[in-house]
Amino acid sequence: MEQGTTLFNNVTEQKIHFITQGIQYYVVGRFARLKLTGAFHNVSTILFHHVIEFFLKAALSDHYTLKTLKNKRHDLPSLVKLYKIKFPESQVIDNIKFINDFHKIYKTRYVEADGSHRIGFTSYSLTRTKRNTATFKGKRIKFDLEFSLEEIDEVIYNICRDIELHPTTIFEYIKHIVKDCPEFYEHNAFFIKTTNKRNY
Repeated sequence: MEQGTTLFNNVTEQKIHFITQGIQYYVVGRFARLKLTGAFHNVSTILFHHVIEFFLKAALSDHYTLKTLKNKRHDLPSLVKLYKIKFPESQVIDNIKFINDFHKIYKTRYVEADGSHRIGFTSYSLTRTKRNTATFKGKRIKFDLEFSLEEIDEVIYNICRDIELHPTTIFEYIKHIVKDCPEFYEHNAFFIKTTNKRNY
């Protein structure tokens, strides 16, 4: 959707760009994780890394220049440090450890070989909820890093609570964008399609 005067007042084009990109990555990431086979596991996880990045930058764009945000590249820990300064009372602060840990999956984009074994390889799991555990022959499979879709949903929801759009709220804007994407709401305990104003 293009930015228009009937939707927003005094909202920068850059902020809308960050939000819209973040929503698109979010929907595609959830679809890949929920609907496709395990062969898409790595890509869906990297998509969620971009989701967190874009939403953090959307909230921070009211406080920092585009140059500053671009210089942070894909570095979630650096973005979170800026976030903590500008939103010290945000519930996102409770998610900082998760965000910093989740950033570690970014290095899994590359695998180096020295001729005898692989270097820099990190195993990770992305389950639907915190309660999911992977098993093999009845035994718990342990990964270097373990995350859940539920935790990612919580992070994005908390960032959205800090994003200001006038007169349309971020939640109403998101609902409009994802109205034809049921995967956005599937197994999502934070963004709930309901008339209850406290849930979105």
